[in-house]
Amino acid sequence: MDERLRLLESVVVNANDVILISEAEPINEPGPRIIYVNEAFTRMTGYTADEVRNQTPRILQGKKTQRSELDKIRHALENWESVRVELINYRKDGSEFWVEINLNPVADEQGCYTHWIAIQREVTERKLAEKQFRTQILRSQLFADISLKIRQSLQLEDILKTTAIELQKLLEADRVVILRFKAPGNLYVIEETVNPELDSVIDQAYLDECSDEEYFIKYLQERLCGIFNLDKLDGRQYLLEFLRQVQDQSNLAIPLLSQERLWGVIVIHRCFPSRNWSTWEIDLLTQIADQIAIALSQSNLVKALANFGQNLKHLHRINTTDYQNFDDLFSDCLTTGCSMFAMSTGVIGQIKGKSYIVQAVRSQLECLEVGLESCLKDTYCTAVVQEKRTITYPRVGDIESMQNNPVYQNLQLESYIGTPIYVNGEIYGTLNFSSTQPKTDNFEIQEIEAIELMAQSIGKFITAHQNELQRQEAEISLQKSQLRWATLAETAPVGIFLTDIEGNCYYVNQYWCKIAGITAEEAAGQGWTKTLHPEDRDRLFTEWQQAVQHNLSFSSESRFIDSNDKITWFYVNAIAETTSDGSIIGYIGTVTDITERLKIKEIKQALEQEKKMSELKLRFFSMASHEFRTPLSIITLATQILENSEPEWLNAKKIRNINRIKDSALKITQMLTDVLMLARAETEKLELQQKKFNLKQFCQDILEAIKTQMSEDCAISFVYEGYCNDEVYLDEKLLYSILMNLLSNAVKYSPQGQKVNFVVKLQAESVLFTIQDQGIGIPEDKQTHLFEAFCRGNNVGRIEGTGLGLAIVKRYVDLQGGTIICDSKPQKGTTFVIAIPFNLQDSIVVN
Repeated sequence: MDERLRLLESVVVNANDVILISEAEPINEPGPRIIYVNEAFTRMTGYTADEVRNQTPRILQGKKTQRSELDKIRHALENWESVRVELINYRKDGSEFWVEINLNPVADEQGCYTHWIAIQREVTERKLAEKQFRTQILRSQLFADISLKIRQSLQLEDILKTTAIELQKLLEADRVVILRFKAPGNLYVIEETVNPELDSVIDQAYLDECSDEEYFIKYLQERLCGIFNLDKLDGRQYLLEFLRQVQDQSNLAIPLLSQERLWGVIVIHRCFPSRNWSTWEIDLLTQIADQIAIALSQSNLVKALANFGQNLKHLHRINTTDYQNFDDLFSDCLTTGCSMFAMSTGVIGQIKGKSYIVQAVRSQLECLEVGLESCLKDTYCTAVVQEKRTITYPRVGDIESMQNNPVYQNLQLESYIGTPIYVNGEIYGTLNFSSTQPKTDNFEIQEIEAIELMAQSIGKFITAHQNELQRQEAEISLQKSQLRWATLAETAPVGIFLTDIEGNCYYVNQYWCKIAGITAEEAAGQGWTKTLHPEDRDRLFTEWQQAVQHNLSFSSESRFIDSNDKITWFYVNAIAETTSDGSIIGYIGTVTDITERLKIKEIKQALEQEKKMSELKLRFFSMASHEFRTPLSIITLATQILENSEPEWLNAKKIRNINRIKDSALKITQMLTDVLMLARAETEKLELQQKKFNLKQFCQDILEAIKTQMSEDCAISFVYEGYCNDEVYLDEKLLYSILMNLLSNAVKYSPQGQKVNFVVKLQAESVLFTIQDQGIGIPEDKQTHLFEAFCRGNNVGRIEGTGLGLAIVKRYVDLQGGTIICDSKPQKGTTFVIAIPFNLQDSIVVN
């Protein structure tokens, strides 16, 4: 029986799982007292058996310990039942960890319950892995939702509004704004989602000294612009005034590109409090910007196609209408042109010698009227007549030679397009359209062709005796323009199709045929449906019918399958063609092959994940196999010595070997703690726990603690420069870990007899720590990897270390919004300078 008890005791003592035995009662306060814990309890919690004996298990609980799980335990205690729970407990050092507890009552021979026995196992890593997996799933789902909502509309306003709303919810931002570059140096807020307590900045403009080209180059070089401090906006004064206006403390900005040109900027604002932006947030915003770029491109293409169709109709009508007089022709041309070019002023003028006479005008400018005569050289038309071609000025104010022009001085017309009107081969006059607003982009070729076609119609009508000839020329020009656009449709890098309202196809271009794998003849009518994947066909028909019924644009992702069973993924966009009364008569749309993009995305994600996992495993196993070997060997050797020791051995020898075991176990525990803390910091599971404390006394306590690691001939010179009130508002535990790591390294790597300098300077809004040693220094090739986990210099020799300390320091400094700088020279020493911002609860007076 004694042998069985001895074996049972050995199993309990040496078990990897924690075993805790408590009294059976009382259930209420103060609760059952602990009467036994094994060594695994000390390894897990940091408490020794003597420290917890006669305490209650509540000593391990804290503010995050789940009340629902505690209620389960209480129910089991009241009913003498076994129970299994998973709790957040706290170690002696205050760090939290997850534990799985199996609690069972123990009865004596008479069946009376006398004790409770709890078997506990730490499950922190499993819980963190589960949470990380859930977070990754959530991010992927949210990105898919945002992408789908962006794709569901071809209306730019809807796309931008959806993006702003979803990004604010996803990133927990105080404000999301989308700015548009509408003119040189002009940032214009066109979309905003903002918390109710903040003022809106929608439709406000913010000017800058830079030009569009400088903006473009800067953003292409930087690509991402994360701003965390308004006082550090070097070279970014164009955003400083705007950020102050919106009460911004930290932000994340990314450019929006359209056809390789800067279109605008998305800015995510965090007002209270400030924060840093994680890699996944930056990656997500980059992906969203890419999605918007695709949507912009497709929206612009569809709009261009729709506008082209409408413009062709207008131009054709002008060319074929039998006008009864000049007024009807001129009025129709000016009204159509102002609408087509989105300009407020249209003028038709006649040139007589050196004079320019207004023949017809459409404008809100009262000074422009029929019969107004001006000197030709004082108008914008001078270059049109001299060069005998269409002249465009997207931004008149940018042209130095035009700034003194009388028209610009008096009317402030910022954008202009004009073309000559020919009669009998000579310039009769000019057709002009202008606006007081500058154009964001240059005039397109189709706009130039459109105004030239209108001018031809005017010239044709004026020269009545050449009506037939000019009609033929205009028809030829129109056919050429139609041919150019037909060629554009055939060579466009997207599939283009036209259908009636029932979905009967009457046009597809060659690229559509290439994607679908059938000919244009085979696609006619309902033939295009035969190439749809059977699994997608019903869904696509349903979505199409819903779009038609609700008068909506149509977009979806689906698959084509050809006669050889080749599957092609495609994305389709379509908008309705309507009559003048708004009735839908058909659809015009685009089809984009997204097969390769989906494959590349899947492969890239898989490779990145595999690479990260491989690197993590390699680095951890390398460190673990190297760093754990020595203390484990010491523990094994010391244990063997104790087992084989003679009875007459002095207690001092036994104690020395026991201490060797404890020291080695402590080193292993510390290494595991470092790994776990680094993992928590890497996965952003740490939260700031700020409180007010006396900084000077705090630093002196650290110096007292570090003395246990110093030799007698080693000294630390401590200099403190501060206020009369030395209180700060910081995370005391994180700061303690930062300073202990750096001071321990300075002492450890310094030769005997050398002094370590420790300087603390309390400034108005931050505290500056300088730790300087005269030790072995850091090799230059290691300095670029200094703050990476498991990084150690090749000059450390036999000095112990895990390579985790500086990685933890860097993560803790970043978490508090601080900075760390290292200056090191081999064999001369190392200096670390840390700056951490802090909050003051009470006003202070500078000493």
